[in-house]
Amino acid sequence: MKCPEITVADLEQWIQEKRAFLLVDVREPEEYAICRFPQTTHEIPLGRLQREGFALPEEHDIVVYCRSGKRSMYATLFLHSEGYQRVYNLKGGILEYIAQFQKDWTVY
Repeated sequence: MKCPEITVADLEQWIQEKRAFLLVDVREPEEYAICRFPQTTHEIPLGRLQREGFALPEEHDIVVYCRSGKRSMYATLFLHSEGYQRVYNLKGGILEYIAQFQKDWTVY
């Protein structure tokens, strides 16, 4: 299965439009403190998500992100396998978002 993706430009548009969506961070807790989207609705590391699962509301689109897009790709595919249909990987992760829209955020 090809992983459904959303670009950082599309995410920025959703943010500016104040569109209702869930933003899920699958990085490790120590990464949250470095930089994060203020709009993040859920923080659950990829390993924990795969081990324990996580109930997310299904009435909104779900965007999953990590540092570069790799962990969030696995999380997106996992959520699809669990029955979630409206879930998208943030292509390029938070690093790509920083490069295009938030150059003052910390890069790590």
